[in-house]
Amino acid sequence: MVHNSVESSTIIVGAVISACEKAGKWREALQIVRSSMQNQVELDRVTFSAAMSACVQDGEWTNALQLFDAMVRDKMDFDTIAFSAVISACDQAGEWEKALQLFAVMAHSTVDSNTITYSALISASEQGSMWEKSLQLFGEMTRNQVEVDTIAFNATIIACDKRGNWEKAWELLNLMLQDEVESDAATFTAAINACEKAAKWEQALSLFNVMVQCLVELSTMTFSAAISACQKEGEWTRALQLVEVMVRNTVESDVVSLSAALGACEKCDEWEKALELYGVMTQIKVESDAITCSAVISAYEK
Repeated sequence: MVHNSVESSTIIVGAVISACEKAGKWREALQIVRSSMQNQVELDRVTFSAAMSACVQDGEWTNALQLFDAMVRDKMDFDTIAFSAVISACDQAGEWEKALQLFAVMAHSTVDSNTITYSALISASEQGSMWEKSLQLFGEMTRNQVEVDTIAFNATIIACDKRGNWEKAWELLNLMLQDEVESDAATFTAAINACEKAAKWEQALSLFNVMVQCLVELSTMTFSAAISACQKEGEWTRALQLVEVMVRNTVESDVVSLSAALGACEKCDEWEKALELYGVMTQIKVESDAITCSAVISAYEK
């Protein structure tokens, strides 16, 4: 009778915590876990996994890692949900080395990795500047036919940007669009950045146009990258067109984007346009820096 009562308590607690996880109530889930442990109610891995997932969903990685430590102390076996939750917590905490160590443990067990696992790992590797590892994990993810989500694509494209591999970033973004995976400003900005670094202004503008067609919200960083790509190749007309689109869409201009446009004018001896643009900067109260002033003076001198 006592055994049945204990088992019943475990099932009830598990069901309540699972409901909390689905409702995004991490505080309540955590409180129930702690109260159950104090009252010596036996909790299983499903219950802990649900509580960890609830914490991770709301960015509460510290609490998720504490729950993981409790599971380790109780010598529990880990399932896919538990591993995914703790690896996601490591990603949020910037603990990329620990995330990779846990994945190694997971790989040696019979537990399968899922989209959440890989996405968190790729993101953690990118944050730890392990760009090659991000690409390797992405390749493994596709080979194992695990569904690739926005987080995995974004982290891998950002890794390509940081690695200076614009071709791979371009390829991944096209694959993302082809597979109809939802893209956002971070996706396009990283790919455009990669093209900008490689002085591929035509590809940068092509991606910018696709971004507009996909109705993705335009950001200051995206405009800055696209304008900078045009500036590097002296495409002042394109750079100024982007500035006009920026103003028309009421996207906040910054010194980086407008300095890049000024630089394009200076490269092509378009001093009148440079002065006009400088006037726009003063009107919208963008603070100029030494580079901006140098570009205006240089354009005027020519």
